[in-house]
Amino acid sequence: MSLAPILSFRGGQFGKSFPHSTRLADCLVDKVLPKPALVSRGRQSQIMTKRTLNVVELRYVLTFYLAQHGRTTVGNLVEALDYYNFAVQGRASKSVSDALRWEAALGRVRSLLA
Repeated sequence: MSLAPILSFRGGQFGKSFPHSTRLADCLVDKVLPKPALVSRGRQSQIMTKRTLNVVELRYVLTFYLAQHGRTTVGNLVEALDYYNFAVQGRASKSVSDALRWEAALGRVRSLLA
């Protein structure tokens, strides 16, 4: 049994400013993302770039993810950030925990083990 806290989104906190149909990658649509560098590996071409999120952007991305996918663990959130090519400064699990602690204090997310 894992002791990692399971987190969930508390719906209805954002009103009209929080569209539930928004995809995770669309939460930063107003930001100008850097052009990805194209890396060629034999026959395959792979786009290699990560968007480093600041604290506020990380909080919004995590809240959007929880709203779309439901309850999950901090480890799964770190893996999801990597999957969507987002990076954070410092240790990822600590940055995610700190962001979620702030959102929990505002009542937007909650730990289901607490």
